[in-house]
Amino acid sequence: QMDVVMVGAGTIIADDPRLTCRLAGGRDPLRVVVDGRLRVPLAARVLTKTAARGTVLATVNANQRKLNAYRARGAEVLTLPGRDGRLSLRRLLRQLAARGVNTVLLEGGATLAAAALREGVVDRIALFLAPKLVGGDGIPMLASLGVRTMAGAPALRISGIEAVGVDWLVRAEPEFRGV
Repeated sequence: QMDVVMVGAGTIIADDPRLTCRLAGGRDPLRVVVDGRLRVPLAARVLTKTAARGTVLATVNANQRKLNAYRARGAEVLTLPGRDGRLSLRRLLRQLAARGVNTVLLEGGATLAAAALREGVVDRIALFLAPKLVGGDGIPMLASLGVRTMAGAPALRISGIEAVGVDWLVRAEPEFRGV
């Protein structure tokens, strides 16, 4: 249903996902990997012979040797302005929009999700809640947003809640633009 599925380098390193459609007869989305420091291994599944041609690697790194290695695998590389290894998601999304991309599923981890919220590029949130308790030793859903008080926390407007197997899906829209 989405034009693009976007993840960060940390998700590729930790999970090595394929980022392909799992539905019979469905089409694979364009895969966009945000990797400011070019940490994604060349052996990652999104860079295999069949997947690499549908993969865009977005970075701020200008190391031509590394960039050429990703291109040699078949991936497209976009070098964007940024600082401290972080690129502007707004600029990346503008470039994707210029190609006709209308929908992006950001399925990244805590760092990419927080960056998207901070930059104000999130229209809708689909939050899955599992009946499990992990505690402070678990992997956070979001990196720091700089929230110091509940009153200063970004608010969401819940638009729906539904059961999905044993999990719950909460659909929401941000009531803010950028954090």
